[in-house]
Amino acid sequence: MARVSQLPADTVKQLQGSLAILSIEQCVEELIKNALDAAATHIQIHVDVKQLRLKVTDNGLGIPGDALPLLAQPHVTSKCRRLTDLDTIATFGYRGQVLAALASVSILQVTSRQQGASGAWMAIWKDGALVQCSPVDDAPFPSGTVVWVPALFYKLPVRRLYHRPTMDSIKQIVVQFALTLPHVSFSLFDTDNNLVLATKKGLSRYDQMRQLIGPVQAIWTLTVHERVFEVDAIFGKAPRALQFIYVNHHLIPGQHDLYKRVHSLLHEWEPHCKTPMFLINIDWLMLSSVEIPALESQPMYDALVSLLDKHIRGHFLPYPRSVPPLIDETLHFEPLATPNVLPTEINVAPMPANEEDQPMEEPPSRTNDEMLLSWLVARSYEAPLKIGRADLAQLKVIAQWDYKWIVCRLQQTLLVLDQHAVHERVQLEDMLHQPWSGDAVVPLEPSLTLEMTPNDVDRILRWRSELQNWGIHVQTAPGAAFIPANTKSPHFTTTSSHFESATTRRALQVTRLPSLIMARCLQMPSLLHQLLLGMVNDFETAQHPSHHLPPSLLELLKSIACKTAIRFNDALSLNQCCVLVDALSSCRFPFQCAHGRPSAVPLVKLSTTPRRRRPIHWDNVQHL
Repeated sequence: MARVSQLPADTVKQLQGSLAILSIEQCVEELIKNALDAAATHIQIHVDVKQLRLKVTDNGLGIPGDALPLLAQPHVTSKCRRLTDLDTIATFGYRGQVLAALASVSILQVTSRQQGASGAWMAIWKDGALVQCSPVDDAPFPSGTVVWVPALFYKLPVRRLYHRPTMDSIKQIVVQFALTLPHVSFSLFDTDNNLVLATKKGLSRYDQMRQLIGPVQAIWTLTVHERVFEVDAIFGKAPRALQFIYVNHHLIPGQHDLYKRVHSLLHEWEPHCKTPMFLINIDWLMLSSVEIPALESQPMYDALVSLLDKHIRGHFLPYPRSVPPLIDETLHFEPLATPNVLPTEINVAPMPANEEDQPMEEPPSRTNDEMLLSWLVARSYEAPLKIGRADLAQLKVIAQWDYKWIVCRLQQTLLVLDQHAVHERVQLEDMLHQPWSGDAVVPLEPSLTLEMTPNDVDRILRWRSELQNWGIHVQTAPGAAFIPANTKSPHFTTTSSHFESATTRRALQVTRLPSLIMARCLQMPSLLHQLLLGMVNDFETAQHPSHHLPPSLLELLKSIACKTAIRFNDALSLNQCCVLVDALSSCRFPFQCAHGRPSAVPLVKLSTTPRRRRPIHWDNVQHL
């Protein structure tokens, strides 16, 4: 974890803002953001709405003991160091004001153990002043942080009298985070320690949505990766209007212009649907958290609006009359679960002669195949009627263009290949042909220990043999049970027993991993935790044992192929371009990257007719 320190004066002046805690809902929201910024994968919330008490527990990075006394001071944070950091910061918080504002209106206790530290530390603030900071000498404390607020607004009796929160309002806050963060598990408990809400890690975004908001009809999904945007969206019809748009996991307020634009498009698609549902997650590269509140003023905002307009219209609105559909209209969009349904050939529809001089309107995409076909429609020239995998061996590489594309020639047609999509496809298919046993499985020394709930450990151990078939060896850690300590303070007492309860955590040891995924899993243990639970879900939902790659493992391979592939702005020599194109010609599904984007686009048809030149009349020249 980065060092906790005071923000410089120029940075504080640039932020120009303050934070006041006005409700217990706001308090829960800010503490969840703090836990997520600490890389927590499990967050547990206890709320007593009658007595205005709450406790938030996470398994994040933890806080060093020597930094704990600084936490409740204004503008103290570990997420920002200098003014230039604001241009690239990606965390939920960066002002260093939440705990200071909370300590000023309540009694605040923070107990934390940094990952790798020998023990935990506890600090208590009252009226904004530190009253205690000491090590925890009780039972072993797991890595992570516990924030306990036993008396919110204790100095403001009028606010306590009229502030009447409900568990539904608290639950809504938790749901808003859970919808966009399926890799994080949330647990919410009420005054009597009854479980109000629980989510599981490793679920797909659709399964997470269905668990949280109930049944949704007419589901369509959309996945787009263009320029600096990665869009993952779900559309449908629900009993009530449920509409969420996230940018870099930040929920955009409902009155934002993006909601109006999406809602109007869906209303054109289904005018009689009064309650359209959509969940849109947008990953906007190079956009800092500071810039998200002023989204409409960003230079690329119009490009984002155009992207959503194009693809939503393409999926839901009828085809333009001037453009014949390439595929039967009865087909509807379905996400690709496995690579064995990708196209091995590309069919391109020829254009009618009477439309040769008309401006082109690109057909909308309905499936991943159709999206690829629409990219390959060329109205201003006669493109080849079919480009097959065998044709790729005849490509002649000309050069790299704009550090993004590889320009090739196929007979009399120029094509451009997306260098990132091509390398991503080549790497994915290479990984799919690698063995998952024998020398391909590497022992971990020392083994990797994951902390999780007893139920998750039991589920994983139940499928131990199936996991070993894919090179993942797990076992129970000897004598491992992690129980959070019940820390007590002489400065206040509690009357609610659920604040002293603890959830037992068990340890699972991973002893061997396939070499393909080992580096990524060691770098991000939470990803391995998510992978294990995802594979268990795949095994449990399968009707019978299968030798096909589990979908969760396939998604990880796709991610690895994407993260390690050649990027835009990477310079390639002519020889490197030739090697890449040659490798693509050997792929089984060469015309799509791992995530469905097209890898090849026809650019122009070269003319074979010699240019007509006007004769030069030299006699006339002599008279001049």
